[in-house]
Amino acid sequence: MEMKLQTNRLILFIIVNVILLVFLYNVPIAGNEVLENLCIYKFFCKKECWNCGMTRACLSIIQGKYNLAINYNWKSIFIFPFAILIYIHSWYKFAIKKQ
Repeated sequence: MEMKLQTNRLILFIIVNVILLVFLYNVPIAGNEVLENLCIYKFFCKKECWNCGMTRACLSIIQGKYNLAINYNWKSIFIFPFAILIYIHSWYKFAIKKQ
């Protein structure tokens, strides 16, 4: 029973992540009005915060546009790998590791 549950969770992990990657790969970055005004801090304070551009930078990394990612926010080259590790670790705890 436990092995079947792990297998089902692993299949769920694969399906969810394939759908997520396909969606994120196809999100248009440049000229997207929604992504340009996504920052709540920028919306209310009318100035950029230390994290401005991180969403667009991470989407650029997913799409393989590394120079564009650095232009949006140079910190993304450090933050993105850690975010991926945390994401994978969370799924590992959910799908593989015994509770």
